Amino acid sequence: MTYLDEPATQVATDAIAMRLSAALEAISALPVEMRDRVCMGEWKEMWGMRNRIAHGYALTDASCEPPQNGMSQPF
Repeated sequence: MTYLDEPATQVATDAIAMRLSAALEAISALPVEMRDRVCMGEWKEMWGMRNRIAHGYALTDASCEPPQNGMSQPF
């Protein structure tokens, strides 16, 4: 059994997926110009991620490494 199989990890993964999906839904309601500015030209990919979460997030791989972009710790 890995940490991904732990109930707390599964609950956290579900919560993160739902929050991310809700945030992307909210961004989709912005005017196109603002959305493009906020998303820095990555809206199509971001909306695709929202669709994967909303329509089958149980099939996504939660074991991938977090991005290394200078953040001191993940959210």
